[in-house]
Amino acid sequence: MFGPSGWCATLEDWFDPAQLREDYVPTGFRPYGRKTYAVQGHPFGLGLNAEEKKALIAFLKTL
Repeated sequence: MFGPSGWCATLEDWFDPAQLREDYVPTGFRPYGRKTYAVQGHPFGLGLNAEEKKALIAFLKTL
């Protein structure tokens, strides 16, 4: 899992701005008894356009 706490299961999820919403359903860990949970954190990469996000994710997958 990606991210410091395992909230997101993929890099694509990690860079999804929807994760900041209270109705977000994490693809990884979520607190017991919760169906939705906002994944708060650093906003790095959340404002990228689709092409930039795709390039960043491709780069990160090479590391």
